[in-house]
Amino acid sequence: EEPVFMDSVLTAKSVQQLTVYLQKKGYYNAYVTDSIHLRKQKAVVVYQLHPGEPYKIRSISYSTKDDGMDTILARLKNSSLIIAGQNPDEDILDKERERLTADIRDNGYYFFNKTLKYAPLGFSSMDDISFLMPAIAFAGLSPFGQVFVQFIIV
Repeated sequence: EEPVFMDSVLTAKSVQQLTVYLQKKGYYNAYVTDSIHLRKQKAVVVYQLHPGEPYKIRSISYSTKDDGMDTILARLKNSSLIIAGQNPDEDILDKERERLTADIRDNGYYFFNKTLKYAPLGFSSMDDISFLMPAIAFAGLSPFGQVFVQFIIV
């Protein structure tokens, strides 16, 4: 069996990945330390996670300049996957983005894409989460204008 060598670059990468994971789960001030203990010809790596206080979601809001989309988003807010008091988990925020995108498309905004961003407003341990819809326009038209089907011929 070939010998395995201790690689400090991989250890540093693991520290970075663990830190990113904690931050994606709402622990924005988290950090990870590592220590290497040598015993005879073996190395044992110990990672210590220091998550700190988690951020919590205080409220959620949607920002758009389209009245039709405002109506859809107001209806969707009641079934949001994001709940006040929970950590701002990146995975849940992504699922919420996907859910909003699918429902907005189902309501005639066929060209709407998952470009909506979320932004924590403020830098305290309680965040107000705001979903920001793209505010781009071309030729005076909304890029995500609602489409209505008038006739279907079978």
